[in-house]
Amino acid sequence: MTPASSHAGPEPLKRVAALWLVTLLFVGLAGGMFWLVKDGLATGETVMPGKHSWQRRSIQRAGEPATFWFSLGLYAGIGLGSSGCALWLGREGLRKRLTARASAQTR
Repeated sequence: MTPASSHAGPEPLKRVAALWLVTLLFVGLAGGMFWLVKDGLATGETVMPGKHSWQRRSIQRAGEPATFWFSLGLYAGIGLGSSGCALWLGREGLRKRLTARASAQTR
């Protein structure tokens, strides 16, 4: 069981704004990753993610198929994880809002 909150009012506005900001950041990250995957599949070329600038290079599907598919799989995994987090955060935000409304109506 979770302890009851110390305040009976609505959730602070800062917390709600932060929740939606993080949700939008996850949506943006997921959109960017899915765009990289779509572009890589359409053109047959993508960029290898790397920590250092000399590791970042263009990869063609015909030349290096394993590295190409690894990059696309990495991008797709990050995109799926980000979209899952965004959906979960959005659901939690809506659930808290609906729970707060229901408890306010019963008082």
